[in-house]
Amino acid sequence: MLSHCAVSTTESTCLRQDSVTSRAPLVDPAYVNVCGPLHKALIVGCPFQVRQVLEEDPAAADMPFMDHDFEPPICACVRLDCSVEILKLLLAHGASVNVRDVDGHTALSLLSSNSCRFRPLKGDFFDPQAAQIRQDQRMVYKAQILLDAGCPLDGPGGIGCLGWARRTGNVAMAKFLDQLKGEALHDRAP
Repeated sequence: MLSHCAVSTTESTCLRQDSVTSRAPLVDPAYVNVCGPLHKALIVGCPFQVRQVLEEDPAAADMPFMDHDFEPPICACVRLDCSVEILKLLLAHGASVNVRDVDGHTALSLLSSNSCRFRPLKGDFFDPQAAQIRQDQRMVYKAQILLDAGCPLDGPGGIGCLGWARRTGNVAMAKFLDQLKGEALHDRAP
């Protein structure tokens, strides 16, 4: 079953499979009906719909979702595995990278934790190793975007993003953050 995100201003549509083989989370349709417009757009994963909502209400990029434990949109974007384009749209419309969810996670610490590991798309079953490499590269690219925007490296419980990545077995993120740590130490050396 496909969910469609029709856009009135262009011919483009967003399609996201609503099945086990999709990166889109399985969401109860009754729950989606009580979500606000931006939250719905993030659940569907449609950049056009996200852009439309943010153009109508730019403050929505930084308003927590009351219907989901006051989750900040930037954290929902990571949790729902939205595209890089959607992440950039939220940041361009003023989403704060310093906000935390009710558990104390920033968007980067959520990305570092195993709770946001990706599920393969339908076509990825032919070469799961290549699919995992692509997904890891996409995750690291999102992390770089968040870091460039000033997202802090700390997480809940005094555990930094590197610690969360190691603790949850997120090898690609741990390697990326370890490399950043090494570069930072190298830059500080006399």
